[in-house]
Amino acid sequence: MKTHDMDRLRDVILGLSEGGKRTISNVLLYQTLGLTDEPSKKRLLRQIQDMTVRGELVRLGPGELRYEPQAPSNRYGKLYERIWRVIRAKQPGFSVQDIALTTGAGENHAYKYLRWLEKQGYLRRHGKSGNTALYMATTLARSTRETPYPPLGVGDPFEAERNSACHLVRLLMERDPADQKAKIVQNCRAILDRFETTPCKGKEAS
Repeated sequence: MKTHDMDRLRDVILGLSEGGKRTISNVLLYQTLGLTDEPSKKRLLRQIQDMTVRGELVRLGPGELRYEPQAPSNRYGKLYERIWRVIRAKQPGFSVQDIALTTGAGENHAYKYLRWLEKQGYLRRHGKSGNTALYMATTLARSTRETPYPPLGVGDPFEAERNSACHLVRLLMERDPADQKAKIVQNCRAILDRFETTPCKGKEAS
């Protein structure tokens, strides 16, 4: 199982469960991820089992799950420390992929952490290799031995839109959509507001 696949699955679960506030089901995950064949469903069940063993998911009943948002934070503590040691030892010109390969972190998780470190002044850009951004540790990073820990849930620039998409799936799959029109429109509008680049029909200049 690839770590970046698990990162993506975790993002979906986080959105569907509304940060652990609501339970989720195997069926809801199948529907959200578009899994219709048995091999894909079995692969997802193995991923769910891995998350259950690590304490990220708790089984409440057959096919019913609860997400524990604090579990990834505890698990990632050692990973942040490992990434931080590698960053401080690396020569200028390393990429997110370099850090992921060296530390065993998922690329998505490494990307979020490096972006956070950049915003805090621990990293800065150091050119590109093709389309891949390269980084270097700053003087602040070199002088900071203790690992900087980001707040729980490192900022995802599309977190709000992902959550809206997950809420939309729940509204369409678990309830009668006819009774949820206002919430469906609200979530659709949140996604359109972020990604729409041309005026909606009716808003165009006459």
